[in-house]
This record gives sequence, C-alpha cells and structure tokens, in this order.
Amino acid sequence: MLNEEKSAFGGDNQNTNQQLSSEKQLPSNNPEQVNQSEHSGHLESRSIVAILLLVFMYPAGLIFMWFFTKWRRWLKLLLSTPIIIAIIGIIIILTSATGLYFRDRNLPSLSPTPTPLPVEILGDRVINQRAGYSVVVPEGWRLEYLNETETMIIFASDSSSSFGIGEIRFFDYMFNDEKNDYLGEPVSISVDGVNGIVQDYKGGLVGKQALVSINGKTYIFRISKDDPQNLKRFEQLLSSFKFTNYADETANWKTYTNEKYGFTLKYPPEWSIDDKKLNIINLGPLSTKNHIGETIPEYVSSYIVLSLFNSTQNTDLKTFKNLNPAVNPIWKEIMIDEINGLDVQHKGCVSGSCREILFQKDNTIYNFSEQNNLKELNQILSTLMFTN
Repeated sequence: MLNEEKSAFGGDNQNTNQQLSSEKQLPSNNPEQVNQSEHSGHLESRSIVAILLLVFMYPAGLIFMWFFTKWRRWLKLLLSTPIIIAIIGIIIILTSATGLYFRDRNLPSLSPTPTPLPVEILGDRVINQRAGYSVVVPEGWRLEYLNETETMIIFASDSSSSFGIGEIRFFDYMFNDEKNDYLGEPVSISVDGVNGIVQDYKGGLVGKQALVSINGKTYIFRISKDDPQNLKRFEQLLSSFKFTNYADETANWKTYTNEKYGFTLKYPPEWSIDDKKLNIINLGPLSTKNHIGETIPEYVSSYIVLSLFNSTQNTDLKTFKNLNPAVNPIWKEIMIDEINGLDVQHKGCVSGSCREILFQKDNTIYNFSEQNNLKELNQILSTLMFTN
C-alpha cells in the first residue's frame, strides 16, 4: 500500500517535471517579444557606431546620433554643445563684422595725410628729396643702406653679400675733392649736364670715384671694385643720375669780368664789386656810415675779398700763407676749375672764424677770404671761369 502511494506521488512529480520541461523547450509564439529582442541588438550596434563617429568624426557622429539612435534628448543636446557654441560664436563674429563695416563706411576718414619721405623708391629709381636727385639702381645692385640724414646711399651686389660696392654721398657745401696720394689724375665728365671729374683710386680698395659740384653742393659717386661688370654699372649710375630740384641760383646774378687777370665770376644781384684798389677786389652789399653828422659815401662791404699776388709758379701755398699755428688752421686740398688749391679754416680774424681759398694759376695766386660762413663763397667759386 505504501508502494502504491509512492508510485502515485512519484508519478505526479514526474508528470509535473515533464510538463515544466516541455514548457521551457517550446519557442515563444509572442511577436512583440521577438521584435523587442531584435530591436535591442540594433540599438547596441548603432550606439557603438555613434560613439566611434563622435570620437573620430565629430560632425558625422552628431548627425548619426540624432537620426539613428534612441538616446535620451538631454544626452544628445549635451554632446552637441561644442558645435552649438561654435555656431553661435560665428554668428556673433559675422554680425559684429558686418556692423563695423557699415559703420566705418558712414564715418568720414580720419587718416592723417602722410608726410612725404625724404627718400622715395619708384620701381628701380631712388628719389632723394633731401639731396635733390634721383638715380636708377643698376641691374645687379640693390639699395643696401641709407644714413639717417639721407646724405649717403650705399648699394650692394645682388649676387653676393658684399657691402658697400657702390655709393653716392651728398655734401651741403662745395669742394672739388680732396687730393690724396691714392687718387689718380682727374678726367672731365658730365653728369646730367653738369661738369665734373672722375678719378681712379687705389687705397684699401681699387675702384673709381666721380665728383660733381653745383650751387654750392657736392655729389660724390664711388665703386669699390673696378672689374668690367662693376665699371659698366658705375657708368649706368652716372648716366641715370638726375637733379630733381636743380635750379641755378646764380642764373640772375651779375657777372664780373677781369680782363687783366683773365677771369669772370658771378655775384648776387644785391651786391656790388669794388676793384679800385690794387690787386684787391671787394664783394658785398653797399653800406653807408655817419661820422659826426657827416655821411660817408656808399662803399662796398667786404663780405668776400679776393686778393691777387704775383708769384713764381708752383709756389707752396701753405708756406706762402704762413699762418701762425696758434690760429689752429685746418687745411684741405681742393680743386677750383680743375686747378689744385687749398681750403683753410682758422681763427685768425675778428669774428674768430675765417675761411680762405687759395690756388695758383700761372704766376698769380688767388686768395679768397670771408669770415661769416657765407654760402655765397661756394656759389661764387662755382661760377669762376678763366678766359685765357
């Protein structure tokens, strides 16, 4: 009886277990459960793709994230924040730039008129307003250096790093070159219609030098190498040189002719000349004096004095002048109308500042003197010409 009871319990248990087992093994016939499982798999793969794109291709990742994932909206907005900020920034910049553009168009120009530079470069031509000339930079040269007062321009070669291969110097006074042992014999040339000289020189460098004086001003041209190529460029430099504000200040001056010594010169129209004294010529404006109620007739003020002395040829001018060393003479060798001479400044006069020019032609020594730092002396010397 007990066995029958066990068999029945056991049978019940067995049937129950078989039923449960069969239920587990049967596939589900519910379509919602099947779709949910498949959709979950797609979501996981799309999320992975979105993450990879966001990391490596941020703009493409944003597009994919918004259209192909079911992420929460707040997360999408958070991940889109950088691009949103960038777009807002671009809009602000464009709006500000547009506003400034239209504002500036409506405002009157406040730009000051530019001050003309003393040196201007137009193409290959250099215009030096300070020194009053323009010149073309020769092919193969370049403008290398310009000093602060615009009185010196230095050229260098394009093909090398050499500095100072050519130069132009300007002096606001007249001289006809210092005579030095390293300078060769002067040869006459013409630069823009103005007479000058050109010389070889062999100092530290071997080259050429040209000099032109006009209206009390002097222009010196130099090259530091005399190879054929640079000599050609030197000639190009001289041929392209133009005086930009050349006006002959002595054009309306009076002309004085001395037939005894065979020379002519010009002097200012408001000046006069007194050559009544033997071998002494005074140049200057007319003056009068009152002496105890008596008016002395007009006389020529001795602004510039030309003294003429007979002497043997080839006189040593320093020895002839015989200045006391106490007056601190400063000598400089010059040329006047292609004649060698001396320019000396010293303190042996009433004003304390004297200048004298001495040169000899044939058996006559010419001695110009002034003591007022007159530029007219340079101009008068520039007009001096010998007629015999």
